Amino acid sequence: MQSRNSAELLRSPALRASCAYGLGGLGFALGTLLLGRSLPVLEFALFSLVLSLVQLGIPLGSVGLNTIVIRNQLDPDSQLLLKAVLTSSMVGLVLAVFGNTLYGIGPLLLLLLVVSIIAGAAGLLAAAHYQRKHRFGPSLRLTQGPNFLILLAALVSAASNMNSAWLACSIVAFGYIAFAANSWIRLLAERSDTQNASSHFKWPERLTIVGGQAARLLMVQLERLIIPMVLAIEDLATFAVLAAIAGSPFRTLQQGVGHTLLPRLRAANSFRERKRLLLIEGATVTCVMALTCAVVWLVTPLLVDWLLEGRYTLAPALVLAALVSGLAKVAAAFGSTVVLAIGSARHLHVLTLLSWGGVALGLAGAVIGTRWGLTGLVYGVGVGWLAQGLACSVLTYRALHNTVDEDLLCQ
Repeated sequence: MQSRNSAELLRSPALRASCAYGLGGLGFALGTLLLGRSLPVLEFALFSLVLSLVQLGIPLGSVGLNTIVIRNQLDPDSQLLLKAVLTSSMVGLVLAVFGNTLYGIGPLLLLLLVVSIIAGAAGLLAAAHYQRKHRFGPSLRLTQGPNFLILLAALVSAASNMNSAWLACSIVAFGYIAFAANSWIRLLAERSDTQNASSHFKWPERLTIVGGQAARLLMVQLERLIIPMVLAIEDLATFAVLAAIAGSPFRTLQQGVGHTLLPRLRAANSFRERKRLLLIEGATVTCVMALTCAVVWLVTPLLVDWLLEGRYTLAPALVLAALVSGLAKVAAAFGSTVVLAIGSARHLHVLTLLSWGGVALGLAGAVIGTRWGLTGLVYGVGVGWLAQGLACSVLTYRALHNTVDEDLLCQ
């Protein structure tokens, strides 16, 4: 029996997806560190800020359509793509105004920001189509392929000796365009004509989903958005290095679990099946997190000294803060994924409220934590993640034990 359980863990789609996300995260982390080595500190901080706005804007740009495609078993069509382009354009323009007003980002970088968000949102919608069909290979290529654009940008910047953020941002923007165009050409060529996605989603459900999604995305980028306001811009560059080394593994694990768990829970037809699935995936995630903490703690000083040649200093207390925050992020993501998959409309509303409550706590904790510098800020945001994770665990229990089939499978 024990060997059977071990075999199930090794065959876990979540584990395989996490490995794929791990490769993408490795490309992202290595590219970030190489950019941190080759670019001046201020330019590297600027690139990191633009990238955080892009990563915030891409999921928001779809306005919940990617989750709706999975929950409602829809085939995206050209009309849905047009809606995603329109909404992502508006989100991109809002974030461009935000970036110019609060951070003084220049026009060229803002244009690249908007283009990246539009193309990235289109690619995310296509990825949701393959994710719904359990075709995790194509969906993972669409979601993780862009991570290697950071590595490409780093190599091109180093080879060209161009010490400016705009070149790296340009490579990222055009890469998103290439991924989106390729994915939609293939999707439209193979799409089933049995459903018209444009007429099969509920606006209240969509707005509820995007409300909670916005809060969780904001939490992911909260440190990067706050640091330039309350600390020095050099601290943002240091945090970008910290996130690449100590934060990236948890982020990839968080994404990998949600990528497979959401459609598989949605397809489960009984309490026993859902419980068994959660036990297997929970055990997998726990083991991987423990190993990740040990590896990150050991390799961080080596990478800082070797790859970055001592340009940045990551104190042990700062690394520990990133590990604690990373564990809380994965726990919160696991719970929210369960609710998104099997929760009723009421559960989704509660999840949205809990997510925004976590943002409020994280923001307050970050402001208070600035008394102790960057380390205190990271711990402060981690408080928000921890509170959100604890609350989501209670909500997950209630959603899992909901015996009304219509609430579980149709809401």
